[in-house]
Amino acid sequence: MLRSVQDLEGYAIRATDGAIGHYKIYAESFRGANHLGRILAEAQTIVDAALTAPAQQAMNASMSIASPKV
Repeated sequence: MLRSVQDLEGYAIRATDGAIGHYKIYAESFRGANHLGRILAEAQTIVDAALTAPAQQAMNASMSIASPKV
């Protein structure tokens, strides 16, 4: 699965590497190393949020099932 974010000055792509739970972020900047660092940091934040959300939703669902209603 490939996901990408891009603009006129750079891009980032997240690709799974075939192993469950493993991914790689590829990025390129057309402005330099500092800009590339910002692209990578933002891409990592987006990926972390996307991976955390389903786990948090599953945990919330299991807690509501396990908790008896009074």
